[in-house]
Amino acid sequence: MQRKKTEQAHIVVGTNGLSRSDPERFAFLIVNTALGGGMSSRLFQEIREKRGLAYTAYSFHSQFAEIGLFSAYAGTTPGKAREVLGLMRAQIEAVRDGDLNEEEFERAKGHVKGSTVLSLEDPGGRMSRLGKSEIANGEILTVDEILRRVERVSLDDARRIAHRVLSQPMTLTVLGPADHLRNFPRDGIVAFRERQWTPERGGAFLAGDLSHLDDPAVAEAFERFPSLDGKATVEP
Repeated sequence: MQRKKTEQAHIVVGTNGLSRSDPERFAFLIVNTALGGGMSSRLFQEIREKRGLAYTAYSFHSQFAEIGLFSAYAGTTPGKAREVLGLMRAQIEAVRDGDLNEEEFERAKGHVKGSTVLSLEDPGGRMSRLGKSEIANGEILTVDEILRRVERVSLDDARRIAHRVLSQPMTLTVLGPADHLRNFPRDGIVAFRERQWTPERGGAFLAGDLSHLDDPAVAEAFERFPSLDGKATVEP
């Protein structure tokens, strides 16, 4: 176990994503871009630009052979962690519920196509794309084919895949100074995969002071996940 001082509260919200072969991966690429993929994204605008609560706020989607990982991240001062978490949840839930509009959808689609083309300016990027495509997917899509698949995505497609991915149970982790996080609301600092993050469904207080193992939620979590070390989950 390594302990070190940290001044920020690092917030990560995540759930299962899509595999490399999922036919809707291009639609979710646009969704992720609109939600947290750049300076015009919802997370960046709401958390940093409008309120100045974090230096960076973004989401990302990693794809693997059989499954993927969707996560959203923000780093802020511990005193603002609750507010930032609320904003992250609000934007994720809004996109999940179909709030993605035509303007931001088209802007995100244009960003995806533009970044795809710009990545070809670097020979290393070209070779990396070809190698990953062959090893991971068993096929090499031309750039024109990738752009066609992105262009074929409709707003309804994006809303549908947003609901599919973002309706899944979320895992939430907050890492930061224990003294500041001790009083963080117990509505799910870490809500395990089978649990939503809503207060009525509970969750385990796994960031902050974990010495209170008599807490029923924490005790249950450690019984079900014995590999977790309560003293190691926070680096005060």
